[in-house]
Amino acid sequence: MPAMSECPFCVLHDSCVVWSNELAIGFRDSFPVSKGHTLVATRRHVASYFEASSLEKQGIWEGVEAVKAALDAEFSPDGYNVGFNSGGAAGQTIDHLHIHVIPRFAGDVENPRGGVRGAIPHMRDYESASDSAESKVETLNPFGELPSFCPGEENGFGQVLRRATGLANKIDLLAAFVQKSGLDYLEDQIVDALNRGASVRLLTGDYLGITHPHALSRLYTLSTQFEGLSVHLYRVQGSQSFHPKAYIFTNGIHGVAFVGSSNLSFTALHSGVEWNLKTTLADGDRFHEIRERFDGLFGSPSAVPLTVDVLKEYQGRVKVAPAPEPSAHLPLPRQLQKEVLEKIATARDDGISKGLVVMATGLGKTYLSAFDFQQHGGKRALFVAHREEILQQAAGTWSQ
Repeated sequence: MPAMSECPFCVLHDSCVVWSNELAIGFRDSFPVSKGHTLVATRRHVASYFEASSLEKQGIWEGVEAVKAALDAEFSPDGYNVGFNSGGAAGQTIDHLHIHVIPRFAGDVENPRGGVRGAIPHMRDYESASDSAESKVETLNPFGELPSFCPGEENGFGQVLRRATGLANKIDLLAAFVQKSGLDYLEDQIVDALNRGASVRLLTGDYLGITHPHALSRLYTLSTQFEGLSVHLYRVQGSQSFHPKAYIFTNGIHGVAFVGSSNLSFTALHSGVEWNLKTTLADGDRFHEIRERFDGLFGSPSAVPLTVDVLKEYQGRVKVAPAPEPSAHLPLPRQLQKEVLEKIATARDDGISKGLVVMATGLGKTYLSAFDFQQHGGKRALFVAHREEILQQAAGTWSQ
């Protein structure tokens, strides 16, 4: 590893910096692949992404989001390549962690298919692959193991829905009704997807006032926290009904859609008699028609973006009891949370009475605090946050 004085990123002049936070900086690449090609690097001299601290990783990904937003405004690219090289064998030439944010434009190369697979040229061309190679590509289908038919009861649709959400980078959810219990069941997977950069569109409706106002309020809060989440409310007119359910997932060249009877409620996703049938992108017209129908509904004049005014209007005409709806899905600690809880308990046993837990966004700090409060037999807690929405979210989490 070169000395810091020899590293071009460590001696970068302030005038070159286009974005910064306490842990990372962004600057234009000296040898750009395309206009706007920007690098986001750690302030500390660290060679590899895998040697960076969790806070540094969070800092550089914050930079990627900020840089992408600025490039959108300046150049309006048609796509992006985002990534890093680690080690000489992977092409890293400067031993200082940096992430490339490369705007891509339609027609900038003859055949863009394959993306980063082009780092190994013979692996990028899907079209000219031999039959055996096509078979290998098919095995990489992330949705390949999802069942074709989910009849509910002992084969609930919920686990399939959570699995698909965890595999997709574009997610379209259509549920005529959303209940708080259903959102509780799926929310962690949606947040995880958003944190890794997936785009999520959710369309629900006001038909018969069955969508729960608390669930709608939570969706609004999430949409203010994540740029990648777009929520629309379909407002029925007169005697019209609105009763569709479809869940569409894509990842690269692969896609899957489930159409059936499950709304977003815990019962419908877990133990109800709910039939859901799968179709895939390989099925051609059927999959494309489902997605086109979703696009049409999502963009129709009746489907309005969920704003604070739309939410207040719905809450004004759909009344609920003051007591919060009890969750049918009792939260349990994840494996990572279990490990942290054990360490906190050990620290207390060793006489340590003060501590700080640092975890990346989306790993469940709020749930962890509630689990620890419970295991410690706490009587009173103080929760401090910089936004009212976060306090509302925390209150909902602790109430479970």
